[in-house]
Amino acid sequence: MTHPTDPQVSTELPGPRSRALLEHLDRMMYPGLRHGLAPFVMARKHDHVVEDIDGNVFWDFVSASASVPFGAAPRSITDAAVDAMRRYGLEDTHGIANELVAPLAEALLQVAPAGLTRVDIALNGTEAVETAFGSCGGRPAGRSSSGSWGPTTEKRGRRGPRGPRRRSCPAGIAR
Repeated sequence: MTHPTDPQVSTELPGPRSRALLEHLDRMMYPGLRHGLAPFVMARKHDHVVEDIDGNVFWDFVSASASVPFGAAPRSITDAAVDAMRRYGLEDTHGIANELVAPLAEALLQVAPAGLTRVDIALNGTEAVETAFGSCGGRPAGRSSSGSWGPTTEKRGRRGPRGPRRRSCPAGIAR
């Protein structure tokens, strides 16, 4: 299938199909989530463009933000990711180590703030923040036994204790 590589807008924005779906979403979605969305509904991404459900094509400037700095699924990255998933499965390395874990840990420790000597692999951003906060002697945030959210005193973490806690954070990690 050949995909356009340059912007091509042939309808008003939003196009008729996008307008209908966005109006439908307005009736169901939290206003804060719906506010500020692009004036179209995406059908697909390829290379550096986004195509909407009305057939319009836009350069993709959204995918180069936050945790997706390389844009809309560049083939070099998606091919490498798919190859790795085929080779190693979708394991999270908490169950089975593979030959890439040690080189990754070594590379991370090379750029880590002074005083950090170990690497933990997080499955999501929340777990990463909780682990970093806990390594500094703080308590991870989460739901307490009373049901409220915020710092807790209970031991947390599905992998058990992480060793002695630091009394202060290494340079570069806020407490």
